[in-house]
Amino acid sequence: MFIKRNPFVNVDAFNKMLSEVQDGLRDVPSTVAQIAGATKFPFADIFKNEDDTLYIKLAVAGFSREDLDIELENDILTVKGTIQNKDLDDKTYYQKQIARRDFVQKFTVAPQYVNSKNINASTKDGILTISISISETSKPKVLQISID
Repeated sequence: MFIKRNPFVNVDAFNKMLSEVQDGLRDVPSTVAQIAGATKFPFADIFKNEDDTLYIKLAVAGFSREDLDIELENDILTVKGTIQNKDLDDKTYYQKQIARRDFVQKFTVAPQYVNSKNINASTKDGILTISISISETSKPKVLQISID
């Protein structure tokens, strides 16, 4: 006599257990990063344009101008965000995925390559854009060499 077995009988229970574990671990990377003093929040893009300007763009939706602080000390550009409006905890959330936490992002900027007197910042549509002019002395020089 054969007994019919369904090998997938416990899949739903396993998926539920896995989901609970993942929910419990969701904030672990950010907590570890905060303890270590470094974080990947907010996400940042760093690029150089044709106009020889270095751009750092950070996704800072939900932060007002007053919530942000930018400073350059030696060769470290530090961007800090502090949520001033702390009334978010008086609500009953059914789902909460929008990041609302303080942050510190640090970027190393080589002082010999940037013009520290020409750094600007602006916000638009939840994006903080920091523009840093590249120093004239650090631009590559092309020397044409003739062949004999």
